[in-house]
Amino acid sequence: MKTLFRIGILVGIAFLVSIQTAASQDIEAFMEEIQTELDLTDDQTAQLGKLMGENAIQYQAAVEKLEAEEDPDPQETLKEFKKAREAYQKGAQEILTEDQWIAYQNYLDQELTEMMNDIAEIRLLDMKPELDLTDDQITALKPVLSSGMKSVLQTLYEYGDKRMGVRMMIKVGKQLKQIQSEMDTGIRAVLSDEKQTAFEAYREAKKAT
Repeated sequence: MKTLFRIGILVGIAFLVSIQTAASQDIEAFMEEIQTELDLTDDQTAQLGKLMGENAIQYQAAVEKLEAEEDPDPQETLKEFKKAREAYQKGAQEILTEDQWIAYQNYLDQELTEMMNDIAEIRLLDMKPELDLTDDQITALKPVLSSGMKSVLQTLYEYGDKRMGVRMMIKVGKQLKQIQSEMDTGIRAVLSDEKQTAFEAYREAKKAT
């Protein structure tokens, strides 16, 4: 469990890095979109853009520290990421109105959902020839996989920087099993028994590689 959790944290960190890197590579374009979405003033846009640039530097420092270590501690790295995120959120809340902050959180959540949808679709397209999936099955399975992956990522982010005692491990394990159970229910509603078996075999084979 600990080994799998450690791997999961690293995967989660890698994904969070990819999100932050994508945002920081073109802050100006991102801020133009946000200004329209949240109806920001020019002054708010400038302040939030400056804050995002500073935040990107903090994230990059955490990434460089992780890459420089021979045996990195993913929990410590995640703590650095959370520290940077909390500082950013605090600064953003001081810049935005309450309604703008809520809209911003909803916007970011939607962006994450769309990214998960894209990843789920790519995985399903990879499976399509192996499992002989129809286009309708891919369409039906995409939100199932997307929701599950998003929930796993959020769970790893919430608990990944904590030292795991027995009770905490049981709690997280139950939460992850519940997510998997909901995914399995969604998959069973779409695939035949034969294709469910093939789906599980494909997923296990990918875990082994």
